[in-house]
Amino acid sequence: MKYQTILLTLLFLSGCVNSNNEHEQKSPYLENKSSSSFFLSTEADGTKLLNYKTDEGLKFIRPPKVEKFIDSFKLSVLKGNKDTLQIGWSLEYLLGNFSSDIFKRQTPFLQIEVNKDGWLDRFIIHYYFDSSTQSFVIKDMYKLDYIYGCGHELGAVYKINDRLYPKTLSQSNLKKIHTQLFSTVIHEGTKIMPNVLLSKYKKLMKNDTKESVSSLIFTDDEMSECKADEYVSLVYYFKNNPEFSYNIANFFQKYNYHEEALILLKKIIEDDPNRVASYLAIADSYYALNLKVQALKNYTIYIDKMTSLGLQKQIPQRVKILLQYEGQI
Repeated sequence: MKYQTILLTLLFLSGCVNSNNEHEQKSPYLENKSSSSFFLSTEADGTKLLNYKTDEGLKFIRPPKVEKFIDSFKLSVLKGNKDTLQIGWSLEYLLGNFSSDIFKRQTPFLQIEVNKDGWLDRFIIHYYFDSSTQSFVIKDMYKLDYIYGCGHELGAVYKINDRLYPKTLSQSNLKKIHTQLFSTVIHEGTKIMPNVLLSKYKKLMKNDTKESVSSLIFTDDEMSECKADEYVSLVYYFKNNPEFSYNIANFFQKYNYHEEALILLKKIIEDDPNRVASYLAIADSYYALNLKVQALKNYTIYIDKMTSLGLQKQIPQRVKILLQYEGQI
C-alpha cells in the first residue's frame, strides 16, 4: 500500500519547543504555509519541523533524528476536514470503514501514533492546542485492535482512559508513555461502535435476511470464511452494550452460524452470569451442532436459574419436551 503522507519515525519526542528566531536561521524554506495555525518547515539537513502560531509568535517542535528502533512514533497534524496538514496517517484514514461520529473534530490538534514492532495494534494520542497556556495538552487516546489473521483488518477501536502524565507535550517523554501503553494488556475504556456496523444492525433489526447476516461474516482474500475465533468477539462483542451482542448472536444462530453465536453468548455470560436467556441460546446452538453433552448442561442451567427466579412457568415447552426426549427429566 502506498501512502501519500510524510512518515516520521520517532524514538523520543522530548518536546523541544523553540522560538521563531532560531528557526529562521536554520530553515531554508517552508512547506504548506498558509493561514493555518500549523505548518511544516524543513531545515538544511532535511529535518522536518512542526510550526505553530501562538500569541507570543511562531514556535515549533523539533523531532529528534530518526533512529532504528523496534518501537516507533508517527506524528500527524490535523485540522478538521480542510486545510489539513498530515505527517503520518490520520485517524480517519486508519479507521477506514470503522469511522464514527465521535471522531469528528473541528479544533486543530496534534496526533501521535504509538506502535510496537511485531504488533498490529496501535495507540493514537490526540493533543489539542490550549491557547490559554500556549501548549499542546492530551485530550483523547484511542487503542486500535487489529485481527491477527484473516487479512489483519481493523477489528475494534477503544477510547481508553489511561492516565498519562505529564499532560503537556513539551513535558512528555514518549518513550515512557510507550512503555506504559504496551506493558499493560488491558486498558480501561469504552469500545466505539463504528457507523457501518450500527447501520447494518439497524437494518437487521427491521428485516433480517440470510444475505444481510452473511455480510457480518469475515472472509479472507480468497473469499473463504475466516475462523470465527479470530474476529467475532473483537468485532461484535460490546461489554457496554450486551443487548447488541446478544441480538447479533441471535441473528447468527437463526441462520446457522452457531460457532459465531456461541462465541458471543459465552462472552455475555462471562461478564454477566445472570443473563439467563443466554444459557438457553447457548444450549440451542450446542444442540444444533449435535454437541448434546454441552447442550443438556446449559439447558439444565437455564431451567435451574429460571426456577430460582420463580419464572419456571415461562420456560418454553419445547425445552421440557427435548429434555424428556433425551431422558433428562
